[in-house]
Amino acid sequence: GKEIKVQGSRHKVQESLFRTGLVPRALCLVPVPWILVLAPCFCTQCGREIELFCIKFFLMIQRDGSRISLWQNDIPVYKPQNDPDIQTIYDVAIIGGGITGISTAFQLQKAGKKCIVIEANNLCFGTTGGTTAHLNTLLDTPYTRIIKNFGKENAQLVAKAAAEAIDLIKMNIEQNGIDCEFENACAYLFSQTHEQTEELDEINEACQEVGLDVSYNLSLPVNIDFEKTIEVRGQGKFHPVKYVYGLAQALEKAG
Repeated sequence: GKEIKVQGSRHKVQESLFRTGLVPRALCLVPVPWILVLAPCFCTQCGREIELFCIKFFLMIQRDGSRISLWQNDIPVYKPQNDPDIQTIYDVAIIGGGITGISTAFQLQKAGKKCIVIEANNLCFGTTGGTTAHLNTLLDTPYTRIIKNFGKENAQLVAKAAAEAIDLIKMNIEQNGIDCEFENACAYLFSQTHEQTEELDEINEACQEVGLDVSYNLSLPVNIDFEKTIEVRGQGKFHPVKYVYGLAQALEKAG
């Protein structure tokens, strides 16, 4: 009747058993979303041998970060439906099964190219598995700097490309019935000092110049002290791993 959730290797599974007072004589891991471990165990608490002990472990995807991401919870490793034919000549080979690789393969396939995605670990092992999952037109590099370094026209192209990327994701979700918890959202940028307020005013002006839907706001959605804040509409948030899995399934379904 014991149920333990654990991520990782056989060694970690054994550690979890030891912490519950059970010493496994053998261990059998079945690689399905819910792993069943069937093992004769010795109970250190009562000294009895338990002939057959069944423990349910939940499998989470692995990623290259040192911390467990929110997007790893309740997500099994993606299992491809199609076996690649080694005799097939592909137009494009894409290395890496994150959102960039799967999205690129999907778009190329729609354009008539035969693609194969090559991933060394599992889908979303890298940045995608640990992203903030914000879909933004308000970027880490402010438009004030982009305009200064590359000119207003190029800054407008950056803003346009960011908006089109969000629209593409929304279209893929709708057309392929992907359940990835997508929500339209707003982004907020705020100041807490006079110097920050001056910079915020410049950013607001630059955002307007490049065509973002932006305005000053009187409040924030979180309880933080601020001098001034801007709200940028047309953003989004979603579950990135569920999105990539859904897009990968659509990619495979189309051949």
